[in-house]
Amino acid sequence: MTLTVTRLPFGTTLARQMARQNLTRFNHVFWVGERGYDHLASGFVDIKFPSPAPHLHGIYTSDADWRSAVAEHQIWTRQYILVSAASLLEVYITSAARSALAAHPELIEPTMIGKDGYLFLMGKRAPPAGWNRKVKERVATFTKGLWSKRLAELASVFGPLPVQAVTLEPALQKLQNTRNEIAHEFGLDGPTRQAQWEPINHIALTRQDCEAAIRTVSAFIAAVDKPVFGPLIGGHEILFQYHLWAQANPKASSWHVAGRAAGLFRDHIGAMTSHALGADYAWAIANYYHQL
Repeated sequence: MTLTVTRLPFGTTLARQMARQNLTRFNHVFWVGERGYDHLASGFVDIKFPSPAPHLHGIYTSDADWRSAVAEHQIWTRQYILVSAASLLEVYITSAARSALAAHPELIEPTMIGKDGYLFLMGKRAPPAGWNRKVKERVATFTKGLWSKRLAELASVFGPLPVQAVTLEPALQKLQNTRNEIAHEFGLDGPTRQAQWEPINHIALTRQDCEAAIRTVSAFIAAVDKPVFGPLIGGHEILFQYHLWAQANPKASSWHVAGRAAGLFRDHIGAMTSHALGADYAWAIANYYHQL
């Protein structure tokens, strides 16, 4: 028995829907910092600090010290945005790839053709020996190493990638390199630190670096989501969310019999994603789940 709901919720996968929401949050935070920098840097004279005391921190005694701290704050904010965007991309790929492989386990195990891997996730059927390890190892090939290798691994499992995704490889690699430089700067292998007691030499990013990071991540997800992952995932992500919701609500089965479960689940997804599911879509998911 396999789920036949292949129309994508929200016109996209749940993985992309959540990634878009988080990218919007990153973008808002980034621009608050950029637009507010000049005001913050010049605000020393208007800020009332408490009297110095042993238990108080952040007591600035000069405008110069304040401006220096504000400048470093901007560096930290920009670094955070870029690293977060790069990490979000890995979360998206991991989520989408796992969902696709769960829906079509034959992609990495030909003998499982026609079997629904979500039955394993929901505990309805015991998975083959070593199945979870195989999935974990395969997904890791999509998120580790150079982007040229990652793209090749994705294509080997899911078929040829859209041209829009492949042409982003240089930008994706640049993002990964910058992300690694920032992360490594805080370790002994930092490019400018010879010993752990040496001060951190921040890798300063420009406004354009952060804008490019957000746009690159958004463009790649948009390029692969609907044509690559979407047809494979279909309604399986929502099915798994229904499973989690039903497990948290012991009355879900009786609600379904009474015809209320689909509506309540729609409200749950709407609160989580800010976008409601279609009524027919929610009913199909609930019906499939309770017939398993």
